[in-house]
Parts: sequence; structure tokens; C-alpha cells
Amino acid sequence: MRNVMCAVAFGLVALAASSAMAQEIATVELVSVGGTGCKKDEFVVALADDKTAFTVSYTNYTAAAGEGTTRQESRKNCNLNVKVKVPNGFTYGIAGADMRGYANLAPEANGIAKVSFWFQGNPMTGFLTHDIREASFSFPGAHVDGAFDDNWQTSDATPFASIVWASCSAQRNLNVNTELRASAPATAPYSWVTEDTTDISLTTIYHLAFRACP
Repeated sequence: MRNVMCAVAFGLVALAASSAMAQEIATVELVSVGGTGCKKDEFVVALADDKTAFTVSYTNYTAAAGEGTTRQESRKNCNLNVKVKVPNGFTYGIAGADMRGYANLAPEANGIAKVSFWFQGNPMTGFLTHDIREASFSFPGAHVDGAFDDNWQTSDATPFASIVWASCSAQRNLNVNTELRASAPATAPYSWVTEDTTDISLTTIYHLAFRACP
């Protein structure tokens, strides 16, 4: 199976705070990466020049189902543990997520993309789940029946009142877990879904919102 490229970029969006404050962020640091979709030597991390964003490029982040596949191949994930430093007196949370990729699904197959995020020591978890068949580039918002061979993309915004915020009293790393799932009968043709393709430069963007601590 051909290698595929996937990118995860962390961007910053100032909400309920000035854009100047957002520029004062010291670092966005990737502490660790783990999961079946981003094993050792299967990803590359690139930090932005201003240190407020980074990209993780994967070479084998694909879930597959159908003839010739195993149960382990049907679900892949990648968990990023991130340290974000913000100015004193402010906290942050994820305000939205954009996911893009490619899928080749037989008529009997389906794919799902999910992202969840939480802070260490905080039981609150935010998550977004999408049916790949409803995220087609060619037919956005419509459920695609039959064979699916297309790019897919999703874009979500979390209402400000529903954002899960980092602690104001202690440094807590942010965990972001992406997950891909493919499903199909064992006798169905081979099907797969990935978070990007080799010939399209696309990213998954996690937007950070800011607010003043009480």
C-alpha cells in the first residue's frame, strides 16, 4: 500500500482577547506522540518560526477494512501531548478543528474521523466525530452512497461557552487524540481512509481561544 502524508498544524485564534495578546505566547511544544497511526519514525515534527504553531507529518496514518485486512488495521489513532505557554493571567482552550484527508471506500464500507482533546488532570473531554461519507469534497454536506473515492474535509467551531479551558492555577499539558476508523464486511473489497494524500498539502488545524483568568 502506498505511503500517505498527513499533517497536523496547531494555529492560534484570539477570542475574547486582543490579537496583540495572542502574539505574546511563548511556545507551543510537542512533548510526546504515540499511537498506532504515528509510530516511531513514521512522523516528522516541524515547529513554526514564531514558535506558536507546529506541524506533524505522518507517513503511514491509514485505517483499512475489507478483504485481506485485520481488525487492528480498521482503527488507527495518534495522541499528541502538547505544552502551551500563555501570558500570565490568561488561559486557553480549543475553539475548533479542521480535518481533511482522502478515502477509497467500497459501497459496503464506511469511514469515521474523530478528534478528542483534554487537559491532564481534567476529566472533561471535548470530541468531534464525522462520517466520511458526509464529508466529501465533491458533495459537501450530502451523504454519498455507493463507491466513495474522494477527498474529504470537516470544519467545526466550538461555541465559546462550551470550550474546555486549561487550568489557571497550574500548568496542564493538552492532549489531542485523532482517530480514523474503517468498517466493511470481511468479503468486501479492500477499503481505506487517511487524513491526507501524497499529492495534496492539507492540514488538521486546532484553533486555540483565549480568555482572562478570574
